[in-house]
Amino acid sequence: MAVKANCQAMAYLALALKPLELLHLLTRAVTTEWPEGEVWRVIKQLRDIYQPNDMQSIAEGKFKLASIKMGADINPSILFCKLAT
Repeated sequence: MAVKANCQAMAYLALALKPLELLHLLTRAVTTEWPEGEVWRVIKQLRDIYQPNDMQSIAEGKFKLASIKMGADINPSILFCKLAT
């Protein structure tokens, strides 16, 4: 049951992770015991990237957020993409 759930979760992650840089996380989660990869390893790597715990990363994120400006001719979806990266 757990193996099937892990395989399904890895398939969902493969569909959800669009940039090639993030798809590389799936290949890093592959071990000899888990040839399809372990989901918890991918989630841990995603948390390390998008939810940093160190003060420098938090300060850099706040600086990036403060530097984003939206002009009158800019599409709001572009602004949301900048916020996500």
